[in-house]
Amino acid sequence: MSCNCNCNCNGPCTDPGGTHGNTWLTSALDSRSIGFGDAFGQRFMRPGTYRYGIVPAGTGAMIDAWPFTIDVEKADGSSAMEQHNVVVTRVEGRFEPDVAALTIREGDLVVWACPQAGSGGFEVRGDKAFFGSGRLTNECGYSHAFATPGDHHWVDAFGSDLGGVVHVEDIRPTTPEEFARWRKRVATGTLVLIADGKAEPAEVRIVTGQTVFFAIVTGDGISITDHRLLAGRTPQPPPSKPASATKRPAAKRTPAKRAAARR
Repeated sequence: MSCNCNCNCNGPCTDPGGTHGNTWLTSALDSRSIGFGDAFGQRFMRPGTYRYGIVPAGTGAMIDAWPFTIDVEKADGSSAMEQHNVVVTRVEGRFEPDVAALTIREGDLVVWACPQAGSGGFEVRGDKAFFGSGRLTNECGYSHAFATPGDHHWVDAFGSDLGGVVHVEDIRPTTPEEFARWRKRVATGTLVLIADGKAEPAEVRIVTGQTVFFAIVTGDGISITDHRLLAGRTPQPPPSKPASATKRPAAKRTPAKRAAARR
């Protein structure tokens, strides 16, 4: 698949987020807001028509229409998964994809990313419960290019126990050979699989400019969020059992109470 992020790559694009090493412009680590250097991906496992919209992240904007569509056709048993990159741009305050109606086959992956630095974050909202970047569920993913060295601890902003850390080493090439090695490493992503409330591996080590892809195999509507973004806030707790489902220990009966009960 040729590159569509205006970076003049020849051949397959290894950085759908479009940074290609220009990481000083990347956004914060937060899957609820897909910004420059980020990407959101969703697999579609069943044939049908899926409608969606793209809104500015964090605004709570309502959608009264689903202007964009993904038509999923039934695949034959021999077809392999394909990735379809959708380029998102901001036009007069609105986020729009370069393809308003996309046709794919079941099992394919669609990836949304915005190559415009300073455009702000966006959220993909679908007309199905599993489809959307605001809360990550099954068969989806979020990628982020890390620009700042140090230890980046991430958590689920919706209150689960999910979390991990990305250790970012600062690499500053001083020779053409070192620069070539750095560019080669930056082009190689690191994968974190999330299933059943656990991240594997929970800790990864990368270099500045490298991308981590968080693949959610199963999820109850989670986020990948830098813990510092939640400072002073109380994360939304996971659903709890109804009070009626909790058994209370029986109170001990004193001799006086037993006597009163016999009267």
